[in-house]
Amino acid sequence: SVTVFDVNGCQGSDVFEVTSGGVLPILDGPNILCNGGTGNINVTNSNMFSDFIWNTFETTPSITITSPGNYSVTATDANGCSGEAFIEVLSTAFDVSGLETPNTSCTTPNGAIDITVNPSGTYSFLWNNGALTEDLTNLSAGNYSVVVTDVNGCSATQDFTVSLDVTPIT
Repeated sequence: SVTVFDVNGCQGSDVFEVTSGGVLPILDGPNILCNGGTGNINVTNSNMFSDFIWNTFETTPSITITSPGNYSVTATDANGCSGEAFIEVLSTAFDVSGLETPNTSCTTPNGAIDITVNPSGTYSFLWNNGALTEDLTNLSAGNYSVVVTDVNGCSATQDFTVSLDVTPIT
């Protein structure tokens, strides 16, 4: 209840009830989206709502996303009460580049591949020759491929060619 007084001492009072605005939607989705990947964001308590509107203009309790960013949904129940929920999906995009050194020996392989991953961080490496190191040395001429994986399980593949650069004996 509330009672109010004016400057002349007159009063007025009223009684009212404040009710809850209802249940808020709860979102479940990826925290990280791999470069080129897709993910789903779901309203986990969707059975409590009759209408949905996402900031992507979709009107379903679940959406598929193809890029990182901020996503929100306004969910309305059968009584017309609305609630909003937000989720931020981050990206783990990284680039793999490298420098090939040609094999210059006819008898002892001495080619190399020195790769760089940007941004710097913790990565694992799997080469098509079975090596697990970032860089390769003592290589014969040929084609090499590496799969680089970050701590979130996102991966990128890069191909390299070590050429043969041998000067013939005349």
